Amino acid sequence: MMKILSTLCLAISLLFLAACSNLRVEQTPPEDNLSLGNVGAKTIKELTSWQLSGKLGIRSKKSATSANLQWQQHKQHYLLKLSGPLGTGTVTAQGNQEAIEVNQGSKKFAGIPQTIGEQILGIPIPIHAISWWSRGLPSPDLHSAININTDSEGKISQFKQAGWELSFDRYQITQGYLLPTKLSGQFGDLSFKLIVSNWTITND
Repeated sequence: MMKILSTLCLAISLLFLAACSNLRVEQTPPEDNLSLGNVGAKTIKELTSWQLSGKLGIRSKKSATSANLQWQQHKQHYLLKLSGPLGTGTVTAQGNQEAIEVNQGSKKFAGIPQTIGEQILGIPIPIHAISWWSRGLPSPDLHSAININTDSEGKISQFKQAGWELSFDRYQITQGYLLPTKLSGQFGDLSFKLIVSNWTITND
């Protein structure tokens, strides 16, 4: 009797293994057929037209403030709009890597983006660099970045440029591009934080 039961159990086991070998396991492809590890900075650099909206927070030794931020980029030209507690009323600025024009309430003035950031924001952020830093990239219009670190998936997580120590996280895939949604900067006692609520790619 025991011999019959052993033979029966062996036969059932062999049938089960044969059935399992014929099963096909379907793997769910990652979003947009992209994984976080294979979307690189080269792809992000190809962006020429895009928009972002979010919240910009600024902190110094004496104060802390914030504003709603909208940024529109079309090739070399950008339009920045700030609204909320920062300053008085709405601030709009448009320009490129060489010059910028600002409307701040009833005041209008022009300057260069490397230095006008302190007048607009109260801290010395090179305005034109936002078009690169917001994408998690060093700006080619400033001195080379140093201390560049990447995470385990190859995304840039930190670097230092123009005196600013920058860090990036909360990456997300938007229309096929891997973009950060949180940017933090530290310059001595000064700091800023940009939380992106929406990315829109408008490449032609």
